[in-house]
Amino acid sequence: MNSKTIRSSDIDEARRLASRLYIPGPSTHKGQNGKILIVGGSQLFHAAILWSAETASHFVDMVHFASTEENNEIFLSLKKIFRNGIIVPRTNIDLYAKEDDVILIGP
Repeated sequence: MNSKTIRSSDIDEARRLASRLYIPGPSTHKGQNGKILIVGGSQLFHAAILWSAETASHFVDMVHFASTEENNEIFLSLKKIFRNGIIVPRTNIDLYAKEDDVILIGP
């Protein structure tokens, strides 16, 4: 698939792209519609990884989240709102990497 920038003003192209998104069937179960492992963040920067986890939760069934202790605490406090995620200890990242469909490393 070729990478292409879509401008927010290009409504027709955005609609075309959105029409290709997969919509899960009503009889699917947790985990059948994708799992992602998100690894990143630092003591200083946490917004990007939290935003990534929140956004991913709208597209996949399960978000596995691994970051610094400080970010894990922030994530845990947000679980009252953000319920589709699990905090993964850094020592177990390799186990989740084998299980998940996609790995996002960064922000």
